[in-house]
Parts: sequence; C-alpha cells; structure tokens
Amino acid sequence: TLRTNDRIGVRKIEVTPGQETEAIASLKRNPLIEFAEPDYVRRPLWPPNDVYYGPDQWNLRKINMEAAWAITRGSPAIKVAVVDTGLDMNQPDRAKNMASPFNECTGNSNLSDADGHGTHVSGIIAANSNNSIGVAGVAPDVSLMPIKVECVDNNGNSAIYVSTEIDAIEYAADHGAKVISISLGGPTWL
Repeated sequence: TLRTNDRIGVRKIEVTPGQETEAIASLKRNPLIEFAEPDYVRRPLWPPNDVYYGPDQWNLRKINMEAAWAITRGSPAIKVAVVDTGLDMNQPDRAKNMASPFNECTGNSNLSDADGHGTHVSGIIAANSNNSIGVAGVAPDVSLMPIKVECVDNNGNSAIYVSTEIDAIEYAADHGAKVISISLGGPTWL
C-alpha cells in the first residue's frame, strides 16, 4: 500500500507496470473490495497562462499550437541549438532547460545579447511557458543550447563571420543538438 485515506476508505497500491488491467480485475473479484480503478493522471490544461499569449501570440493559435501542445511540449532530451546573437540570461522567461551554452567569439559561456535577436528567437522556440509572465514557447520543454556568434570586428563593430557560424554548427552537433536554428542574414562584406 502506497497511501491510505481512512476517511473515505481508499487505498492506493502499486502494481507492476503493464499489469494494471489484470490487477484491477483481480481486486474487483474480491468481495471485500467495493471498487478498483487506475489512479488516472491529470495535467493542467493548456493554453498557457503567459501574459502575452492571448493578445499578442495570435500566430501560435493560427498554427494550431494548442492541439500540438496536447500531444507534446518537447522533451529535455531534445537539444535545440540557437546560433544567433546570444541570450539575455537575466530574461525571466528564458528557457527552463539549458544545454551547453557557448560563445564562439570568446570561447566561454558569456552569452550577453546586446542585439536581442538571439533572446527573441530563443523565446519563440523555448520560452518558459505557463509561468504567468511573458510569452509561450513553441516547445517549452526542450533543452535550449544558445550559441553566440555575434563578435566584434577590429573596428569595434558587430560582426557575424561565416567561419564562426560553421564552428557553432560543429559545436552544436558535437554537443548533441537535434535541431539547429540559424536565422541570420544580410549583405556580405569583405
């Protein structure tokens, strides 16, 4: 017996996984037992309660995200790399699961995001959802792997080098990323 509620005369017991149906049938045959049923699992219903989900994230309803969330919200085992301008680690709605964050420019984990683009993209993918703040992420339960590729050139300007992007892709793959998001572009300068 895992738990007893004497007030209503109910006992919660554990059975071997996969044997629930047989165990219930056996218990129901016992004349001393009034009823036996599974201990059903309940989960909070989605849509999430994030402040901007309703009024501002109309696009998620447009792609039927609520039906998708009913199936899955991702898994921490799935690592999604975001190769971008970094991530504001003080952003209260940032992903709850982090995996191997890295700054390709400096070789450390300083992800400071002066531009904000990387933080925005990371939020679309994996914002910590259903926490009554900010926005809802499309896959809030995945592990986010932010990789900063926005460096500073010799003149002190922001620069994203193709070679740094390639290094970031290799880093992501070497560290188990299953998905890599890169949403960078613009003119090419030599």
